[in-house]
Amino acid sequence: MTWTNPGTVARSTAVLHEGERQVEIHARMTGTARGGQITAEWTDIEVSWGKLCGSFTDTPKVWACVEVHDGGIYSS
Repeated sequence: MTWTNPGTVARSTAVLHEGERQVEIHARMTGTARGGQITAEWTDIEVSWGKLCGSFTDTPKVWACVEVHDGGIYSS
């Protein structure tokens, strides 16, 4: 997950949310600044079909979401 133009923020905690109620899932990750972006990465995670959203704790009202389908991931 990437946060572009984070301003002076050098680190932020990234959170993944899943499902209709957007329950927090997976381990929180610390995103670090690289070239004007803060990036956090998860590896080897399994998600269910449906809505998957990510956010950073420094921007709690800004979420990026995708719909996970049988044929792959599609932006919503």
